[in-house]
Amino acid sequence: MINLSNEIFSMIIVFLLVILLYAYVIFSVFNKKEIKKSKLELEKLQLENEKLKLEILELKNKESD
Repeated sequence: MINLSNEIFSMIIVFLLVILLYAYVIFSVFNKKEIKKSKLELEKLQLENEKLKLEILELKNKESD
């Protein structure tokens, strides 16, 4: 009886560890996609910022002329 109980307990622990492993893998893949997406958004914002800076410089040059 005790031996069967220990086996069931061990199986439950292994099952939970496998679930944790799958959750970790899924989270890692999702997190990498989010990081890549965030980097692309940051690059886009930086390009927009540079474009606006150039527009401001052009307007200042037109005003000074």
